[in-house]
Amino acid sequence: MNISKYSLDPNPRIVQATSMDDSLFVTITIGNGQAGGSRVKLDGKVLVQGDLEVKSPLGTVSELEGKVLKFKTNVTDINLRSNHCVITTEISNQRDEVVFQATDEGDAPLNGLASFVGTYLVRLN
Repeated sequence: MNISKYSLDPNPRIVQATSMDDSLFVTITIGNGQAGGSRVKLDGKVLVQGDLEVKSPLGTVSELEGKVLKFKTNVTDINLRSNHCVITTEISNQRDEVVFQATDEGDAPLNGLASFVGTYLVRLN
């Protein structure tokens, strides 16, 4: 299977948390009629993986502050009309306040895979 790889800029992406007591959650939406899955790691350990279109817990700001999270989303080209892939990453707190959001795009090879990889640094505002 052919794979197009995309490194997400800036590197790292900054997640501006507002309170050390907050919990952080991630949602990664794959659009444009494509399908796929995501994984978030911290220090080589998987925090969450799979279909992250449902709000998924990452941890508390006190656990994550100053640390780099590694995100990877693989998108499979299943849309017969377009091989263009779009992912939207949103990180929010327990009050549903968005502390990071980005939309990334790229093309997958025909019947192939687009892999989006980025690092995210959690900082206290």
